[in-house]
Amino acid sequence: MLLRLLEGADVVIENFKPGSMEKWGLGYEEVLSKCFPGIIHCRISGFGADGPLGGLPGYDAILQAMVGLMSVNGDPTTGPMRLGTAMVDMGTGLYSAVGILMALHERKSSGLGQYLDMTLHDCGMALLHPQAANYFLNGKRPMPLGNPHPNIAPYEKYATATGEIFIAIGATQHLKKDGILEMYLNEVCYGVNTFGAKAAAKVYFGRDLKNLSLSQAALIAGLGAIGHATTPGGI
Repeated sequence: MLLRLLEGADVVIENFKPGSMEKWGLGYEEVLSKCFPGIIHCRISGFGADGPLGGLPGYDAILQAMVGLMSVNGDPTTGPMRLGTAMVDMGTGLYSAVGILMALHERKSSGLGQYLDMTLHDCGMALLHPQAANYFLNGKRPMPLGNPHPNIAPYEKYATATGEIFIAIGATQHLKKDGILEMYLNEVCYGVNTFGAKAAAKVYFGRDLKNLSLSQAALIAGLGAIGHATTPGGI
């Protein structure tokens, strides 16, 4: 029945344990690629068929722990924490969709399909950004920081008089021309000694914002990216 269904198909996606399709006489190399040279076979599994973990089942939370995503989630007081969404499952699905689209595009030139071996482990590792890149650059083990960004500042949640606000500044042009903010970036991001800019910025972003409403804080900060920390949308 499956072979009849595949007669008009471009892509077959399956997530059986590695080796199952071969055991049923439906493996890509031996059967599918010969019967359907243009078929694209995408297999999604926990760890693939080979290697010390090959053939083992995979679950999102287990992979979050194994690849290090849990180790950088939370803050120093909580220890490793699972991400609130099934990020590894969803990320693997998205990476698989990209791979399938690439194979479909390539088939226009070669006329041949491809076999895509997608694993939760590999895709979970690819999601470890920017922590993995930071480790390879500085050799320091990434740690959970809570809301702050490991590379960018200010990039954190702050309290205001009417609720919490998240301030995310990815580039200096997002800033209003304000002496404290400019000094803060110079010292924290570029290593320029500005004689207490951190302390001044802490007051500016901490105590002072607590006396302001969300809209007032947004206007004073003059930022390009501001979101209400307790609602899905931004302001």
